[in-house]
Amino acid sequence: MIENMSNQTQNNTNENNSQIPQPPKPPEKSSEKNSSVEDSVAMNKKKSLNKLILIIIGAVVIVALIGVGVFFVFSKNNKAKVNINEKSGLLSKITSYTKNNQNKRDDMNDFDCKQSYEKLLEANSFDFDKYCINQNVRTGNYDENAVPQKKKNLVLIFDASGSMAARINGKRKIDIAKEAAWKFIDQVADEENFALSIVVYGHKGGNAQSQKSMSCAGIDEIYYLGDVNAKIAKSKLNNFDATGWTPIAGSFQKAKEILSDKPNDENFILLLSDGKEMCDGDPVSTIKAIKNQGLNVKADVIGFDVGGVDEAQLKAIAEAGDGDYFSVSNAVDLDNAFAKHKEMLNKANFKIGRTLEQLSDVSFIINNYNQCLVMLKKEEAVMMLDIHARKLLGANCEQSAQKEYESRVNDIKQQLDQIYESDMKAFNSTK
Repeated sequence: MIENMSNQTQNNTNENNSQIPQPPKPPEKSSEKNSSVEDSVAMNKKKSLNKLILIIIGAVVIVALIGVGVFFVFSKNNKAKVNINEKSGLLSKITSYTKNNQNKRDDMNDFDCKQSYEKLLEANSFDFDKYCINQNVRTGNYDENAVPQKKKNLVLIFDASGSMAARINGKRKIDIAKEAAWKFIDQVADEENFALSIVVYGHKGGNAQSQKSMSCAGIDEIYYLGDVNAKIAKSKLNNFDATGWTPIAGSFQKAKEILSDKPNDENFILLLSDGKEMCDGDPVSTIKAIKNQGLNVKADVIGFDVGGVDEAQLKAIAEAGDGDYFSVSNAVDLDNAFAKHKEMLNKANFKIGRTLEQLSDVSFIINNYNQCLVMLKKEEAVMMLDIHARKLLGANCEQSAQKEYESRVNDIKQQLDQIYESDMKAFNSTK
């Protein structure tokens, strides 16, 4: 019975299985569909190939454009390089020389480097020997006839203070001074382009304290600035005597007023005095102020029978006035002092011309030195560009060329410094 049940169960199972639907079997590919797939694959490969070809063509075009640009840049640089050295015409020879040696650059010896360097220096160098080293500065070859004679104006300031009444060898100082002035007037009477003015102080009032104000204010131009009439000028000196005080600063102010409208002439002040300022003025500061205000004037001083503090002030006046001081103690000394002053008047134009020449000399010295340094810098810049940037001498020669050129620069700088110092010394010796 059990066996029957088992068999029955198995039969039922088989019947159930036969009733369950089975998945359909995949259809077999036809030969026609296989052919379509192969065509699609082939077409995709062809498209990929076309894209690759386009990419390659694009890359070639880009490379070609870059090549054209590089060629243009190098062509332009080469043209500029030739223009820099077109005056010498040697750069092309240097380039040719270095190109011919390109294959043996690694084996280039010191002689080849030196020869290449010398060719490059020849193309770029400035002629320092001609324009900087062998330049001579004028030192005193001024021709006084080459400069037109300027008019000379002299204001003679005459001391008629009370102290001038003192005597030397029995003769009053004021009389000795007048006689010396007369001789001087006769000497300058025939001078061309010369004008004279005579100013006197101390001739008014007395030397008492009560008369100080009047005497210090008494500063008069007794002979007006103009051509020298010896007779009239000498007669003016006879019209006063030694009585009062000594207003030197005020007399310089009077001289300034007389000369103020003569800025383009050569102006001189000659003070004859036997003592220092006595009217509370400051003659040293006064003459400094006059010069600082732009008046072209030279102040000479004759100290007559004076010493100590008084003479120290008179010397300081002459120094402040860029003038000369003459110390005299008698009639002979006074005559000599006037004669020396006249001699300096005659040399005035020579001094003016020499001064102008000296200004030209020192200007040349400074400008020449600075311009030569600039040219050296320019030459150095071009040489360094050709050696290091343009590689005209090749890498193997860079260090030796650099060292060689640095030595040249140092030598030229040293020569320029020595010449500058020597020229300035020569200039100072001729002032």
